[in-house]
Amino acid sequence: MPARYLLLAIGLWTPAIVPVPAAAPDWGLIFNDDGDLSFTDLDPQESMRKLRALIGSLGQTPVKTLTYSVGAGSDIMYYPTRVASVWGWRPTAGRYASDPRWTARLAACRSGAQNQLDAIRVVGEEARRLGIRFVPSLRMNDSHYCSDPENSPLTGEFWVKHAPRLTLGQSPVAGYPNYRHLLDFSHNEVRAYRLAIAREIIDRYRDLMDGLELDFNRVQIFFPPGTAASRCGLLSALVADVRRALDDAGQATGRRYWLLVRVPPAVRNCEWSGIEIEAWMRNRLVDVVIPSQLMTLAHDMPVDEFVSLADKTGCRVYPAIYDRNQFSWPFSAQPPQGEYQKGLNRDASLELLRGAAVNYRHMGAAGLQMFNFPLPPRPFDLEVMASLADVGVRPGTDRVFAITPAYWHDREDTYEYRKQIPVELRPGQRADVTIYVGEDLTAARVPTPSCCALRLGLHQAGKTGLDAAAKKLGLEIRLNDALIHRAPLGEQLTLVAAKRRVGGRGHPPATQAYAQVPVVDLQHVRQGKNRLTIALDAATSTETLLVVEAQLGVFFPR
Repeated sequence: MPARYLLLAIGLWTPAIVPVPAAAPDWGLIFNDDGDLSFTDLDPQESMRKLRALIGSLGQTPVKTLTYSVGAGSDIMYYPTRVASVWGWRPTAGRYASDPRWTARLAACRSGAQNQLDAIRVVGEEARRLGIRFVPSLRMNDSHYCSDPENSPLTGEFWVKHAPRLTLGQSPVAGYPNYRHLLDFSHNEVRAYRLAIAREIIDRYRDLMDGLELDFNRVQIFFPPGTAASRCGLLSALVADVRRALDDAGQATGRRYWLLVRVPPAVRNCEWSGIEIEAWMRNRLVDVVIPSQLMTLAHDMPVDEFVSLADKTGCRVYPAIYDRNQFSWPFSAQPPQGEYQKGLNRDASLELLRGAAVNYRHMGAAGLQMFNFPLPPRPFDLEVMASLADVGVRPGTDRVFAITPAYWHDREDTYEYRKQIPVELRPGQRADVTIYVGEDLTAARVPTPSCCALRLGLHQAGKTGLDAAAKKLGLEIRLNDALIHRAPLGEQLTLVAAKRRVGGRGHPPATQAYAQVPVVDLQHVRQGKNRLTIALDAATSTETLLVVEAQLGVFFPR
């Protein structure tokens, strides 16, 4: 290992060959695409035409940076790789040989690989034509193959040759044993393999790219149970080697190449994963840090932790925004008659997305990354892009601030931070939670909000559903110690008829009813953290009630 990277391991860092600027550039709105539509047609020319059109759909949007996955997962590449694997490197086996969801995709992807198509170059050229920054993205330890690694088309040749010797052998996350199949970064061969892919990407696309994104978020597991803390230096050395490869490319081209990293949503979760994010920023190995949940939208990731570290280094923080939420119903000032009797879904509303954007901007984020949104953008996505790209998220637009609910894939206190809800309401006792509101609702504006309301999703423990008698439940609700409700819920409670379509061990119980109460005095809402105190009147219930959703809606005149 070169001397300056050995120095890193003992905490002594010397500047990179290419002078490090005070701060990374303004990346604007970042759009991450998973690359799944890279090869979509048996005709290679038609496949590339469709890909150009797909990327071209970003041309009339406010997206300023495209991060594009170079492979399906970590090991099956969308370009002619000499290091990793390509589609169809081995015969299709198991259920994938007959599953109609796979057969058409596999045929198109094999055609792309056999014809030596380079989807990444096509994407990069189109992004440059549009004036959009282009950043290839490499998933560091993607788990999509782990449910059936012996047969999955997403399993690479490296895994087949070296499993189980170079795999974890045991999952560090209780309740999800398939993670045992992931590659173990304790082994030099694994780190060298992933580094070789990164170097190949840099060598192939240095004429097109503005930097490289290392996605440590898909998934955030690199070491066997209980070993990440003692082996975190191995990941740091790997990142340092990638930084050096980018610097070497910059020496050859006279350009600066930036390093972006997607990481777990809290510094504590990074530490659990073996990611020394503070050292990466302090030593300026990385330029952009993207805190992210694994699956869903969050309103209260502790992004300010990352910002505090970044402010001392010149790095920038761009938290990830998802279009997926916990199963729920839209929140409006006056829910239309029968709205809560319709089928619910897990698509995040525009109002929820605006609320998250406002929160993270207030925490100090330099911008946002859209993750798992589709291309070409739907009309809804265009509205989202316009809102997220606007630093102030235009005054006069409805927004909803939420306490992030648990989701069925969450593995809390591992690579996910612990969620506040569901929270128990025991008769006669109070429960305190925190809801983040990233704007001053009392600030002078035109127009002024026409309605501000708190909506609680409720579930009666031990019952299949709440009924009309639940309207007699008495709740006391305080916001920052100010009383906003103390009475039976009455007509402020709306029962929910539709049921959630899927379940799972990690799911919070489903919402059975909504209690919606007005917040008349906006002075009660602080910019930043707000303490929400809820108490269940023992005279109206002897059973535990669960709060499974908590949202504050701010609505403006139509």
